[in-house]
Amino acid sequence: MNIEKFIRKHDFRKTEINRSLAGELTLLPLKTATQLGIETINDSLTGLYDYRFFNEILPKEMTLAKRFKSPLSILMMDLDKFTQVNSEYGTTIGDQALFKCAKILRQLLRRQTEIVCRVAGDAFAAILPQTDLNQAKLLAEHINQVTSQAQIIHDKKLTYSIGVATMTTFQQSGQFQEIVNTRLLKAKEKGRNLVVTS
Repeated sequence: MNIEKFIRKHDFRKTEINRSLAGELTLLPLKTATQLGIETINDSLTGLYDYRFFNEILPKEMTLAKRFKSPLSILMMDLDKFTQVNSEYGTTIGDQALFKCAKILRQLLRRQTEIVCRVAGDAFAAILPQTDLNQAKLLAEHINQVTSQAQIIHDKKLTYSIGVATMTTFQQSGQFQEIVNTRLLKAKEKGRNLVVTS
């Protein structure tokens, strides 16, 4: 099925759970992070949440997913051969490219419950509540498609290697991250510009 047709057909916003019980709203507003007892930390370049926030919020999202018996998925995304961008065009252009990539991610992952973080120099992560593995895979492919078609740096095409994982009942946060990182590495080893789900 065409990715864009699937996304139009399955409006993921229709299935959002009201998660205001006991003040446990999720995630993007400053008020929400304060309620969860987490210092809001943003990456200074992109404005996305940073790796520390990702590590602190993931266990809380996992707890909520288990409580509501709803799926929870992660995308781990690494821009392919991005060091070449800095080498060819300089770090100023590289930083502008990262900002534009972050903007695309914010536009595509815009549900209030979805969390997008910059977790390393050219790596991003997304936490996707109420999203199963197939939906997460389609979103990952859509992100890659849109990014590759965007005019981010002159005529240079940017793509991602993406690992996708969905939480199982008994996983801990570290195990969940290990699985998605392993799948990201597989995507890079298989030639990049690829989404790996197993």
